[in-house]
Amino acid sequence: MFVVSILVGFLAADGNWTRAFNVYFFVILVLILAIIWYPNDKVEKEEAVAEPEEESVLPTFVIGLIAIKFFSGLFYMGIGLFVSDYIINEMQIGTSAAVGSMQSVASVIGMLACMFVFVFLKYLKGLEGTILLIICGIGVYLAGISATIPMIAVAWGLQSVGVNGNYSGYTTLCAMVPKGKAVGTA
Repeated sequence: MFVVSILVGFLAADGNWTRAFNVYFFVILVLILAIIWYPNDKVEKEEAVAEPEEESVLPTFVIGLIAIKFFSGLFYMGIGLFVSDYIINEMQIGTSAAVGSMQSVASVIGMLACMFVFVFLKYLKGLEGTILLIICGIGVYLAGISATIPMIAVAWGLQSVGVNGNYSGYTTLCAMVPKGKAVGTA
């Protein structure tokens, strides 16, 4: 994501923003590599040991977390999707190369937030979703009132911490709590 974001910025730097969509051709390479390295989980029938079936009920709160994750996803992406238009066209304070670089920095910050998801879950004790969405909201608010590239970059970084930390936390909880086949459903 880091490299691709920078590449997108430079591909669209001359004003031909549709050229940035060429990075989607990387998906072909990723799919080929995924097929090549997909694990072979075939087990010989005589080696398979029948394990007792665990109860596979999807807890109600997991359904609630998924609903919150979906609903909040409708709103928080505003900064990521529209910052290019905001910086280049509306504010006229930067180029697509600057936006691509800022996206890369925000991606790294978001990745770091994902790495500390267990810290969030341990120390925020059930409030991680709320606190991280508030951090995301502060980032989006700051982006809206900012008039400089550095301030918008800070806002985008806060938004990345909130979004990626929140999504990682919800996904982790949705995978840890259910049992049996319900884990795959969640």
